[in-house]
Amino acid sequence: MKYTKDRIGLLVADTLHAINYEIRNKISYEKSYKKSLQKGTKFIEILKELIEELPEKEQKRIDIIRWDDIKKEKLYRELFPIAKKEFREDNTFKEAILDIIREQVKQEDRIFSKKDIERFGEYIIEELPELANGFIFKNTYYNCYLYPYYSKLAQFVEDLQQGKIFTQISEKLVKRYNVFVELR
Repeated sequence: MKYTKDRIGLLVADTLHAINYEIRNKISYEKSYKKSLQKGTKFIEILKELIEELPEKEQKRIDIIRWDDIKKEKLYRELFPIAKKEFREDNTFKEAILDIIREQVKQEDRIFSKKDIERFGEYIIEELPELANGFIFKNTYYNCYLYPYYSKLAQFVEDLQQGKIFTQISEKLVKRYNVFVELR
């Protein structure tokens, strides 16, 4: 808390995580969405209990944000269709996203189909506008992410933000600037 200027947002990517349930549990998206909401609600209850242990002044500086709140933000609604279109139409961009997924899943003790890998790619596309730009929630601009480790995705987003890769896509998708801070 002492390192933030205004507020801290705890983002619970619950409904976004439905894609993982869908693929890993081989269930319909509808069932996985429902499961993700239930798990998200339980996670939020835990967060609230932890927040209640803080002094009241600090409690008031913390927002708990669900993924569906992110999807309502104006800039996100503008940029997500662009990211989705680029993923569908630009094979080089799509392959770069899928390479990130392949790198992540190769550490697992199972094989995913090409269709599964593409669906995981849609997860990244769904979060890309928010990763690249941060988001506004209750009139606060959240523009810093804490990550527990280095990831290819964070590097990809940083390179996209700086126009080092996919310059034309960067110009369409990067409207604000979000920072990743790697914790060690």
